[in-house]
Amino acid sequence: MKKIILTLTFLLTSSLNSISFAASTATAPEKCPENADGYCIELQEAIGGKTVIKGETGVDLISNYISILYKYGASIIGILCVFIIVLSGIQISMGGANSEMVNKGKERIIQAIFSLILLFCSALILKTINPGFFT
Repeated sequence: MKKIILTLTFLLTSSLNSISFAASTATAPEKCPENADGYCIELQEAIGGKTVIKGETGVDLISNYISILYKYGASIIGILCVFIIVLSGIQISMGGANSEMVNKGKERIIQAIFSLILLFCSALILKTINPGFFT
């Protein structure tokens, strides 16, 4: 079972890397304008497809950077949680009479669902504090 999980994890990460590489090489990188009002930072590596972060003030710039990081991290966490739920469901169905495997699978599903709830609650709190956080 561990070999199957490791193999699936390897395949998933390698496919995500190739997708992100293809997306990052498909467009020309954006540059900061020379005489722009406000602040602008060019990133060395793209985060969520963005290579430039702009803001009118320093606080706005940091807020935009945190927003990009949160969106990127939340999408990865969401994908991993769904992947864990699917694998745990397979483990439960293959466990059959082995109650230890079934209990481990159920516990893992509960933890993944709790992680998703925590992720959505953090997004709700961020949206309540700053309504423009996700725009």
